[in-house]
Amino acid sequence: MKQLVVGWQEEKRWYPIGKVERDDNSFSFAYTKGAQVAADECHFQPLLSFPDFKRIYKSAEMFPWLRHRLLSSKRPEFKRYLQWLQIDSNQSDEFSILAKSGGRRATDAFELFAIPALSTSGWSQIEFFLRGIPSLSTASRQRIAQLQVDEPLFIMQDYAADECVLRTQDQFLVGFCPKYLSKLLVSVVRHEPYVVIVKVQKVNPVPTPMEFRLFCHVELRLPNGDNPFNQEVYKSLV
Repeated sequence: MKQLVVGWQEEKRWYPIGKVERDDNSFSFAYTKGAQVAADECHFQPLLSFPDFKRIYKSAEMFPWLRHRLLSSKRPEFKRYLQWLQIDSNQSDEFSILAKSGGRRATDAFELFAIPALSTSGWSQIEFFLRGIPSLSTASRQRIAQLQVDEPLFIMQDYAADECVLRTQDQFLVGFCPKYLSKLLVSVVRHEPYVVIVKVQKVNPVPTPMEFRLFCHVELRLPNGDNPFNQEVYKSLV
């Protein structure tokens, strides 16, 4: 079974509000306890496609709400799109594409991601695209174009925006970590800064969209072995 989490952002707040699961024969969607927290704190409303917080939705096909977040394989840029995502065209599937791309749209505040496989006793590895590159200075964007594979990056916390930011050794900001990873990375750095290693994995050249420009790789050890993705907000409401 494969699983994706649906995250929702309201200004500076972020919540995991649902989970999509796929097995050999069907898809399912259920809200998480994070959806109830989002409803209580930010008036989050159920999605039109899934109007009941307390129901598990099932389908033999991918839900339209998810399918609309995929680039059509008929589009002329689809092969380039898979290259940006580092997905083999012979092994691509819709879930893998959504997990890498995030399924984000300009018209709403949702994203999808696969929960990282984190070890409670050893090193874990996480990969992700950096966000917010369009908001960076021209100098920072030029520096991104010059980055090399395996070049080290360093974690900073933007307290004003409640974000986790990455910079180069020569102090150029290169982007923001995904919301679902920000607290984890900041927590690791605060507790044991020498057990997290961030490196450039790939820089996609212009004219790649900014959201897929810089792909990063992280190795880390969990502080005290605590896995944040086991928190109550990630558990099903049903």
